[in-house]
This record gives sequence, structure tokens and C-alpha cells, in this order.
Amino acid sequence: MEQFAEVNLGLAADTEEGLQVPVIRRADTLSLPRIQAEVDRLADGARGRTLRLEELRGGTFTLTNFGAFAGLYGRPLILPPQVGILGLGRIHDQPVARGGTWVAVPHLPLSLVFDHRVLDGAYTARFLRRFMDLAQRPQELLLF
Repeated sequence: MEQFAEVNLGLAADTEEGLQVPVIRRADTLSLPRIQAEVDRLADGARGRTLRLEELRGGTFTLTNFGAFAGLYGRPLILPPQVGILGLGRIHDQPVARGGTWVAVPHLPLSLVFDHRVLDGAYTARFLRRFMDLAQRPQELLLF
């Protein structure tokens, strides 16, 4: 089993020529502002067709946002040799029972696909739980 020493995060980017997945190198070591700057740079490069081949290779995990295209749910596919992909759907209100009444609550559908040969299901469930916690309380990201 291959174990990656770095988190090289692929980001699915829609372009006129089709989907491209540029990679943020060592994303786990970057600050949020630096990650945002890389997202902007790579997305612009993908749309402008100016990315170098090495900027499209070497990802270990990918994020994709099919919600940007009005999709609620999706089934993202892993790009080998990556270990997984997390797909985000469109945020929408969903009815939830609270205190005997129904209220509309924002809901973000997530689809996590991972290679069971590389990752244990319990580990990925804990990852997804932590991701959902941070999505509900993004201010905690500022503590990293």
C-alpha cells in the first residue's frame, strides 16, 4: 500500500475544454489565505489554459463542487492514484423537525468516495464528521 507523505489537493475546475483538476501542493501546510490564493491562481490558469502539466499531476485527494451546476447530489470518481474525492452539492433548505414544528434548515449534500484498499472506512467516516463540523463552524478554521 502506498502512503503519501504530502496532501496534494486536487480541485475540479470547469473549463471550456472540459474538467481539469489542478493540484495545490502540500495543502496541509498552507494557511487559508495561501490556499485561497492558490485556488484563484490555479482556476485562472485552468480557464486560461496556461497551467503546466506538473500542475495537473500528483494529487492525493480531490474536491469537486457539482453544486455549482445546481446539482444536489453526485457520484464523483477517484482519479488514480489518488485515495479519495469529496463532492459538494448545492446548499438548499431542507425541512427538519424541531420542538414539534418543521423548520427550514440549510443542507449541504456531501459525497465521499475513497479507495478501501488504502483507507479504512472508519477513518474516512471520522474525516467526514470533522469536515461537517468545520463546515458548520468555519471560524474554527482560523485556529489552525
